[in-house]
Amino acid sequence: MDKLRRQWAYKAALDLTGKSGNSESTGFGMNLRATLQGPDDRLEFFGRANLEETDGQKSGDDARAGVDYSNQLNDAWNWYVSSEFGRDVIKDTNLFVTTAAGFGYTFANTETRFLYLRGGFGYRFEDYSVSSGREELSAASMDFGLEHKEKLKWGNLVNRIKFTPAIEDFGSFRIYQDTAIDLPLKVDAYSVRLGFANDYDSDADLSGLDELDTTYYIRLVLNWQYARSDFLNW
Repeated sequence: MDKLRRQWAYKAALDLTGKSGNSESTGFGMNLRATLQGPDDRLEFFGRANLEETDGQKSGDDARAGVDYSNQLNDAWNWYVSSEFGRDVIKDTNLFVTTAAGFGYTFANTETRFLYLRGGFGYRFEDYSVSSGREELSAASMDFGLEHKEKLKWGNLVNRIKFTPAIEDFGSFRIYQDTAIDLPLKVDAYSVRLGFANDYDSDADLSGLDELDTTYYIRLVLNWQYARSDFLNW
């Protein structure tokens, strides 16, 4: 009976980061994720924030949060809905919002490999500061995502990619990529993650900024689950 119940799992991480692109600096970041996993569906809440300073001045200030729900149609196919919002002070973005819905396909789901691809349609909204010189964006979009996990002898390889182009202008897009190696520690709940992330905004040059920001990080990750499997059993 317990296998049919949903169960919460949590992940929290603290980063030491370095960045190149619109700025070169070091700083700190934080990631939070809560997942409610059921036998046929999954609900995720997530958020991350990054703050950086260079020579005593702010050189990085961005944050994002979102929710993602997926429901299995069979062992391979599922449908999903998702929404994400955030801001990026350095890129003069006061607010960006993406919503999407579509279908996903699991190519591999074994003890050593997970490979998942999704695609659908959505909506993009982006509001910029007056000084940026960019017009507000409100457009229908496409949504593509890839998630890959590989279990190695000494750790885990994790890859995530999200690509959201506008439908009317495919050359207007955002792409976010995160690649990391997880190294487990002796304490089961903890691991160290070494990785890098690329955030590409094809229209950033309209504000006189670089399109690509690359973040390198060392991350301490804590994973834990709620002890009672019947918590919020809905």
